[in-house]
Amino acid sequence: MKTKQIYPNEYASPRELRVLINKYVEEYNKIRSHEPLDYQAPDDVYYGVLAA
Repeated sequence: MKTKQIYPNEYASPRELRVLINKYVEEYNKIRSHEPLDYQAPDDVYYGVLAA
């Protein structure tokens, strides 16, 4: 996250930075697929196990 989002950008306020961090974490966990998880999003794997 630091090298992709935080360091290359400037932020006007701490609030703006928090919003970006929250978006990144949400995308990372809900949308982005991960090879070690068989190309599934972490939330799908975690909540899929809980639902079973």
